[in-house]
Amino acid sequence: RAATATAATATEAALVGQARQVFRDSFDDNRNAWFTGRFGDEQNAIISGTFQVLHEAAGSSFELYQNRTFTSFIADVDCVVLTKAKGSCGLAFGAGKGVRWSFELFSDYYRLSLYEGEGGSVLLEGNPATQVKADDWNTLRVLRRDGQIRLYVNGGFLRAIDDTRLAEGYVGVETGAYQEAGAGPVDVRLDNFTLWAYE
Repeated sequence: RAATATAATATEAALVGQARQVFRDSFDDNRNAWFTGRFGDEQNAIISGTFQVLHEAAGSSFELYQNRTFTSFIADVDCVVLTKAKGSCGLAFGAGKGVRWSFELFSDYYRLSLYEGEGGSVLLEGNPATQVKADDWNTLRVLRRDGQIRLYVNGGFLRAIDDTRLAEGYVGVETGAYQEAGAGPVDVRLDNFTLWAYE
């Protein structure tokens, strides 16, 4: 097992080392013009060096880096759900008009979903409890290359899937709220959103 783990680590390091960083935002200010203000039941703000998304009702939203699209890339984001009400944070990619991939992390659950049209299909899911820091910041990563999508939490590999659908699109951050009516808002914070490209 130790030899296998070492080989896997070397493989991941080689994959990452071939990519070039093209964007990073630590949200110290809003120089990258993320949407802030109110949109329906959602309030967005740059606060205390983080991107805050406050969901007053159940639902999901995503904000995309729109300077370019990506096919082969690595995306990282640090995120935390500050409230006891149920919420998630994650990464959106392969995004276009009405379509996207979604990698979401909950306190005891993760899932990779594909949205085409009205509904989404869950393609990967599981319990990453041994890798997740409960009620604390966690780092999510998506690595997409050569038709494969690889998912990580806090540097640990979760799962991979071979799928070429929505092969090119925008990449961004995603948040979700799943609270019961009257449970209060869900406060999600995001930081250190970083993109690398294989070029």
